Amino acid sequence: MTKKLRRVLIPFITLLTVAVLQSVVFASGFSLLIEAEDMTLAPEMVIGTDEKAFGGKYIHVPVGQDTRSPIALAEIKVSVPADKTYHLWARLYGPDGNSDAVYVTVDNAAWNRKWPSVTGVYEWVKIDSYDLKKGEHTIKASHGEIRARFDAFYLTDDVDDLPPQSKP
Repeated sequence: MTKKLRRVLIPFITLLTVAVLQSVVFASGFSLLIEAEDMTLAPEMVIGTDEKAFGGKYIHVPVGQDTRSPIALAEIKVSVPADKTYHLWARLYGPDGNSDAVYVTVDNAAWNRKWPSVTGVYEWVKIDSYDLKKGEHTIKASHGEIRARFDAFYLTDDVDDLPPQSKP
């Protein structure tokens, strides 16, 4: 290889290597923290305040009846960057064992009934894993039991990525 050819090829190969490495870095590690109060809410789902909630606010259905037939009372559209498996968590609070169950789904998947393992504290609960195509999807939430709270949602493409314990 001539000196002239080396002077052209080496910078080109270096630039190409950097571009490939950047695309790998930017293509991985997707995560999204969503405040529940930023969702579009039906009239039954209202915003409450609590200094222990992220941002000091949460959403819940304060009155009415418990249900095992959920309908979307809170929704938010999210956009994912690639066809992948995504893992959804919800930060939940149940004041007591009769007021802790909620329902969550993505798009038109089956509803998942979930509740925190203990009452009286906010806890991240793994909802499910979803195979999503690149583009827009809808996270939907509903109450199962009156007064159960949603504080936040966390969507990630990394199965080992755990939600933050405090708001960043």
